[in-house]
Amino acid sequence: RQKCASMLQGSFGVVSKGGRPRKCRSAVRPGQHVREWPQGVLKNQTEALGWYRKAASQRYAKAQCNLGTMYAKGRGVAQSCNEALAWFLKAADQGDAQAQFNLGVVYEEGQGVPKNTARAMSLYRKAASQGDKGALKRMAKLEATQSSSGLEPG
Repeated sequence: RQKCASMLQGSFGVVSKGGRPRKCRSAVRPGQHVREWPQGVLKNQTEALGWYRKAASQRYAKAQCNLGTMYAKGRGVAQSCNEALAWFLKAADQGDAQAQFNLGVVYEEGQGVPKNTARAMSLYRKAASQGDKGALKRMAKLEATQSSSGLEPG
């Protein structure tokens, strides 16, 4: 497994019984595993991938972020940090907080990109401004690390 699988906070999204994407927040908590999904939820990752691709091609940011998650974790597809990064960028550019958080982790940890704590902090701020608690925690940790090492926070 590549290192990119560890980069995610994310919900994977939920697919209804009919296979169509539903909004993640109303159905699944971030980090919930497939085995914990509500009864009647489609668990076929290949079919979910198809629906996410259709929605992502129509610029649906949550689907783009979910595709990034699938590529980062190698769920239903070959694992690819580059593909994950591309999908996270598309979703983050549309203001998706989860994608902004995921990109922050990518840049903070240098997963497939050069480490860039200033860029990570900027992305965390964007996600935190939308209520992302994981981004707030990462920001605090990064600020504490930087102040203890004498560096200016990004």
